[in-house]
Formats: sequence, C-alpha cells, structure tokens
Amino acid sequence: MKRSPLVLAGIVALGLVSSGSLVVLSSLEPGVMQRPLMVSVLSSAMGSMVQFDFASDFSEGLAIVRVGDRFFSIDHTGKTVFDIDPNLEGVSAFSEDRALGWVNRVYGYIDRTGAIVVPPQYASATSYAEGLAAVRPGTRYGYINRDGELIIEPQFESAAAFSQGLAAIKVNDQYGFIDQTGKSVVSPQFADAWSFSQSRAAVRVGNQWGYVDLTGQMAIAPQFDFASDFSEGLAAVLVGRQWGYIN
Repeated sequence: MKRSPLVLAGIVALGLVSSGSLVVLSSLEPGVMQRPLMVSVLSSAMGSMVQFDFASDFSEGLAIVRVGDRFFSIDHTGKTVFDIDPNLEGVSAFSEDRALGWVNRVYGYIDRTGAIVVPPQYASATSYAEGLAAVRPGTRYGYINRDGELIIEPQFESAAAFSQGLAAIKVNDQYGFIDQTGKSVVSPQFADAWSFSQSRAAVRVGNQWGYVDLTGQMAIAPQFDFASDFSEGLAAVLVGRQWGYIN
C-alpha cells in the first residue's frame, strides 16, 4: 500500500491507494498542475470512489465533504463521523474542536459531534485560535470563548485570530495588538498588521513593511514593499519587483 497523489478534473486525490482503490479525496491546492490525460484512466479504475461534490482539507483528523446538498464529516478512512445539521448551508475546517457553521451568511460553531454549540448569530467570525474566536455581532468585533461566552466586548473595526498570546486589531483605521484579556499591548499605530509568527509580526508604516517583536518594539525597520510571515526562521520580502528572504 502506498500514498499516491492524483489529479482528476481539478481535484487532487491524496489518499491510500491499493489495487487501484481511492480511499480519501482532498481539494485542489494552489500551484498543483492538472494532468487531464489521466482522467479516462482514473475514471475507469476508480469508478464510484470519486464520490464527493465538495471535499475540504483534513484538519484535526476530520474533513468536510458534500454530497448533493448535504454535508458530512469523515475521518481518514472515509468513514462518516457525523452528519452535519441540514439547516446549515456550510461549515469550515475544524480548529480547536470547533468549526464554523453558517446560514444566510450568519455564523456560529459546531463541535466534533456535529452539535451546534454556538447558534448562528454573527455577521462575521473567525476560526478558534488559542481558545478564542473573533466575532462581529454588529459593526464591531469582539472575542468569544469555546462555550460562546463573550470574553472581549465588541469594539474593534477588524480583528484577527490570536497567535502567541496576541491578536492584531484595528481601531480608528490604525492597527495594534491586544492580549487575551483585551488589554492593549501595542497601541494602534500601524497602517496594517499581520499576526505574530515566530515572535515577529509584519507591520506597515506608510507604504513600507517591517517587523515588530512581542513587546511592540520595531525589530526590523520598515523597508520592504511587502512582507510575509516568518516560517522556519525566514520570511519572504518584496523590494521593488524582486523577492528575497530575511532572517
């Protein structure tokens, strides 16, 4: 038995293949080249195994799939773990045992059994991170815990997920960072800001991007036309029309 990545009509089949049987599907990811010449071979070899009208990536051991107008959660073997409430029009991937569920663009959350634990009630919402999720009940964002209890009152024009104990927020068109109590750690002062990654967050001052540390001190002065998150000790940055990496 071996892992075999396959491409079929815009779908990447990333599953265990044994005797030509596909076990699990996942959605096409950016940058994957399609190979339409494989379609006829795959169609005859797999037949009804290509069965989902939609398939998400796996997250926390589960993936969301759709057959017709019904959504289901499956495990790595393709077994249905639970049916998703038919009143929900869609669901996101799981994060910290919660997944977004929505009806008419109003958002709530389900747990790993499929039960609705936070009824759809928010105009906008993020996935959970570090125990909290940003939600917008009206015109401002706040944060709720996994039980749906409001922990930080709605007050922000925009709000990102927590990372390394801090979250980027927007107040009066300026970005800063708060802690999990809602206390301002880095006062709003930036034209834009990204979440922390490896103790650095990309921030924009005027038209140039730099990086701050967890205390809000400028660790790398604004000098880039664009800047990405740090990953494995490096971050991709843009100067003019050329990309490079910084440490």
